[in-house]
Amino acid sequence: MSNLRVAIVFALGVTLGYALAVKEDNHSMCSDFATKYSDWHGWLSVKDGVYRCFWLESAYPWRTRQGIVEVEK
Repeated sequence: MSNLRVAIVFALGVTLGYALAVKEDNHSMCSDFATKYSDWHGWLSVKDGVYRCFWLESAYPWRTRQGIVEVEK
């Protein structure tokens, strides 16, 4: 019976972990964009109620850009 209990807890943990990992905040405000020489991928970061967008360059020299986003609550 103990093995069944462990299997159920494991399956529940995997399912819950996957569901939480798939859920993402809507970061359409930090959308990807392209310049003449590379693509930039946008990411949203929230800390202490301050929303920031970070863009990572997809090719050398792999630069980053950032900006604060105004979010209405």
